[in-house]
Amino acid sequence: MGKNGPEASAAHELHSGGWRTPQANPNLSARIALVVEEGQAKRLRAHLEAGRALYNAVLSAGQKRLRRMWADPAWQAARTIPRSQKQERAAAFGALRKQYGFSEYALHAYATTARVSWLAEHLDAVLAQMLASRAYQALNRVCLGEARLVRFKSRGRGLSSIENKRNDTGPRFLLQKPEEGQRGFFIWQHDHLEALIDWNDPVIKHGLDHRVKYARLVQRKASSW
Repeated sequence: MGKNGPEASAAHELHSGGWRTPQANPNLSARIALVVEEGQAKRLRAHLEAGRALYNAVLSAGQKRLRRMWADPAWQAARTIPRSQKQERAAAFGALRKQYGFSEYALHAYATTARVSWLAEHLDAVLAQMLASRAYQALNRVCLGEARLVRFKSRGRGLSSIENKRNDTGPRFLLQKPEEGQRGFFIWQHDHLEALIDWNDPVIKHGLDHRVKYARLVQRKASSW
């Protein structure tokens, strides 16, 4: 990360993702420092705080759905189905997930209804879906026994990153054409944060020579850069 100006407690970086090949669909994450002025840093913190609040709301709603699903005797019955009976076992668990709204799609719908008031001023519908997917993935790991619990984001800890899933609307990365100067900017609402692009870095150059699929904003302590 990198930053400029009097705001020194945090710094920001951009991860711009991906290029496409005919055979596969690999991603390259290009890490680029941003120049962030004090007023811009304040607005970014507000965006991330809104993201934290919505993430926690979705996580809480999903956790309640998971606990209700676990408490249903049908859950225990589904667990007794032999693993060799894959279709029957999957159908039983799938019916329970649908009944209790424990799915990524269902949490997307919840995030849409929760994105109201001040949250809607900072987060568009796509970002809300991305945060809901993030919450669902954490909950699903618990559901599958791959994790013991989910972690809510405290105000002090905050949300350290947020990403879009497209690069034509919402938070996005814009790269000028060579004849325009080939400068890069991370755009979020009315803020244009200049990217400190090192064109001598072969990884950065290779990534930016291809189509950018999405942008992720990462905030860290300035001393960690």
